[in-house]
Amino acid sequence: MKKLSLFCLAIAPLFFALPPNPLNLNLSSIIGVLSSAWLFVFIVYFLTRNFILTTVFFWLFFSYGHLWILLTTLFVGDYQLCVNSFLPFIYVAFLIIFLKFFHKQPQQITKKFIVINWLILILAVLTFGYRSLSAKSLANKYQTAQPDIYYLIFDEYARTDVLKEQLDFDNSPFLNFLKSKGFYLPAKTHGNYPITYLSLSSSLNMDYLDNLLSNPYSNSRNRSEPYRLINNSQARQFLTSKGYQYIDLSDGWQPLKNYHDDQNQAFIRNFAATTALNPLLTADLLAKFIPSFLRPPGTAESILSRLNRLLEIPEISTATFTFLHVKLPHHTPYHFDRYGQPIRSLNLPDKKLYLEQLLFANQQIEAIVTAILAKSAIEPIIIIQGDTGSRFLKQQFIRSVEQLTSDQIRERFGIFNAYYLPDGGDQYLYDSISPVNSFRIILNHYFNQNLPLLEDKSYFATYKHPYQFSPL
Repeated sequence: MKKLSLFCLAIAPLFFALPPNPLNLNLSSIIGVLSSAWLFVFIVYFLTRNFILTTVFFWLFFSYGHLWILLTTLFVGDYQLCVNSFLPFIYVAFLIIFLKFFHKQPQQITKKFIVINWLILILAVLTFGYRSLSAKSLANKYQTAQPDIYYLIFDEYARTDVLKEQLDFDNSPFLNFLKSKGFYLPAKTHGNYPITYLSLSSSLNMDYLDNLLSNPYSNSRNRSEPYRLINNSQARQFLTSKGYQYIDLSDGWQPLKNYHDDQNQAFIRNFAATTALNPLLTADLLAKFIPSFLRPPGTAESILSRLNRLLEIPEISTATFTFLHVKLPHHTPYHFDRYGQPIRSLNLPDKKLYLEQLLFANQQIEAIVTAILAKSAIEPIIIIQGDTGSRFLKQQFIRSVEQLTSDQIRERFGIFNAYYLPDGGDQYLYDSISPVNSFRIILNHYFNQNLPLLEDKSYFATYKHPYQFSPL
């Protein structure tokens, strides 16, 4: 009975990691994950010859990532917990205490552990079943064809006039490409906020943060609420309620992302990230030894992988809502030259390095747009935006709005913005549109909503006091 409960316990991580539709996975991926869990049980039991120890080691190893995901959404005061700095010590301390006292009542503990192991497997199966039924219910509810929606954020991509002022660079060939494909490019567009997590939490929820945050204008630096607004945005909730599959190709807003890359790789990565291997996957020193699909989202390989995944999304049979956020042309770190090769020297001027990544971003966007439009059975909806403008004038060091110059405001809030809204959606666009109204227009035109457009405003905030919003 003890060995049977261990055998069945090892099946539980498989069900926790399975996507709602596992039929798209290769059998080899499923067998590989299952075999790794069984192998773990076999090795630990072979070394300890003890059911209780094997069970405890299994619980600790396969619960680490789940607990890490939970704790990284929590803050102590204004500071996000650096979970991998202390969680291993908690696990070791628990193990030492348990090893010291578990032998006192081995028979009673054994009986309880057998029951708990079976309950864990039942919970895993029920969790998988709930996810599958929910996904199937939505798919059956919305059988009519709907356009894919792409919200593509290129970090700190500046508006055309700002690029000319700061870099003496003419971006018109790229703009002409987008216009030739049917994009609308608002010349006077501007951002709503100067910090990424403020900008995205506003645009994805179609409102200003003083209406969204529970305690706006506070002195806190706690990012948990904006992160929650990004992860579970109103745009996402509305579209998934209409049967859309949400595809998250962003970085930095939660520990474990729902990447749509190769589904087998995503399945294996999600499984690995929920185990005690989690700290190794994010260790910079080990990055070169880890397959690219397992690496964290900030690396050059991950950026390329996520951009390449966009080319495959039109082939998905269900309607999709894709949210991409990549650090291109972003000021630092600098990964690419204009040809997509690694930057050979970081000693070049900041403007030169930024321009190299901008040219590479342009090249990638052209390829992505061309592929999406060619492969889509229904004309898609595409928004390409900068979350903020550039920061060559050092706006990040400003401590109050009174210190801002007009040039600094124009640069930081001068964002790139481009819309592809087919079937008459572009008639509602206008030259000074800002991100807060993007999804209001989309939901009104394509989903028969009646959301009033908001006044397009900009608010300044500092990194030290991100919620002290100052209207500009």
